[in-house]
Amino acid sequence: MNAAAPLAAILRLNERLFLNCLDGMTDDQARQTGPFGANTAIYLAVHIVECRFFLAAHTGLALEHPYKAAWAEIHSAAALTDPPPLEDLRALWRRVAEPVAAHIEALPAEILAEASGLKFPITGKDRLGTIAFLVHHEDAHIGQLGLFRRLHGLPAMKYSA
Repeated sequence: MNAAAPLAAILRLNERLFLNCLDGMTDDQARQTGPFGANTAIYLAVHIVECRFFLAAHTGLALEHPYKAAWAEIHSAAALTDPPPLEDLRALWRRVAEPVAAHIEALPAEILAEASGLKFPITGKDRLGTIAFLVHHEDAHIGQLGLFRRLHGLPAMKYSA
């Protein structure tokens, strides 16, 4: 087992949680701004998918990203003017989520120990530290998606499939 195997396990958990957060949510609900000017669920979903593609690329996994150019400068819900339907995001998530988890789990120690070259607010500046930060980042946004479920009157997110 490599040092990133526990992070791959969390990525696999997040694979299910992301889908569970969106379960039963409509496109209209996903596009509504939350309280206090919060982001929209659709923006959070796009951002989570985009970050999983970023994690793939940063760790050397080449995956086709159909929205890469369109999402390159999307840094807020206001900038996301033409989001895909939730069903398209779910399908894209299914295509990217497990391959990235499997790739992370298989990375050799020498790759994990390489300097990442990224400036995240973490102590470890190697690829393993960057992966850990990106998993944390994904967790935080999945938690926000779970809150959006409740704001729209949907039941709490489930951990089960």
